[in-house]
Amino acid sequence: MPELPEIEIVKERLKEKIIGEIVKDVKLLKPYILKSVKPHYNKLLGKILNDVQRIGKWIIFSFDEDINLFYHPKLSGYLRLKEVISRDTSFIISFGKTNLLFNETGNKKISEIYIFEGKEDFFKLKKIGIDPLSQDFTKEYIKEKLKKEKRVLYRILIDQSIFPGIGRAYMNEILFEARLSPFKKGFEINDEEISRFYESIKNVLNNAIDEIKKIDEGIEFREKRDFLKIFGKECPFCSSEIKNVFLKDITIYYCPNCQTGGKIYKDRRFSLFLK
Repeated sequence: MPELPEIEIVKERLKEKIIGEIVKDVKLLKPYILKSVKPHYNKLLGKILNDVQRIGKWIIFSFDEDINLFYHPKLSGYLRLKEVISRDTSFIISFGKTNLLFNETGNKKISEIYIFEGKEDFFKLKKIGIDPLSQDFTKEYIKEKLKKEKRVLYRILIDQSIFPGIGRAYMNEILFEARLSPFKKGFEINDEEISRFYESIKNVLNNAIDEIKKIDEGIEFREKRDFLKIFGKECPFCSSEIKNVFLKDITIYYCPNCQTGGKIYKDRRFSLFLK
């Protein structure tokens, strides 16, 4: 699944290519993708695309008259700027010479599009937290969110109502860089650990953006993440073997020496401790 860094790059490249374009046609080919009813998608016709933004894993296309289209690719959605549609195409915005294609591979078909007048109703519906790359994302915000949290850190870090845009891939890397145990509970973190946590979130995400720019020039979501330090490698800090815990829906990677005080966790996918 694409996460914040991949989607940030796509957003920036879309801004370079289609800002200021006028919508000539709109087609809904596969109704499953459109989750809202009003306004009708034909309301986009004739509108100028004024901005492309991102919050978390959502891309926001802002048109005249404060009409906004919110897109989430989920597991296997992707965007293309092409004249010719494919069998993966669910929704099309035509700008005349080029089409913005909303595509999705596989059988799950879970990508989402919402269209709203304004943005307030969307944010009330989705309850998205403060974006980790925004100026409003601070150490104080993290401290406030964690002070009563009884969940373990790896669960909190992929909660989109707290840390939008962060998923399973960057969750492991962030906790590793912060030298925090994935199994530590949120309320147990002290101020010094919060500072490390905050800096790690910023550094990991910004570094990922820089690295992905070097290897990818298109607007499709790529998941080439060889630059990550923790997956299938020894610890670059202490040379210890990176361990993992396989759960039902996620795999946790960690360095016992740097993150868990030497403790090695067994595969306890049915344990209440890891839920």
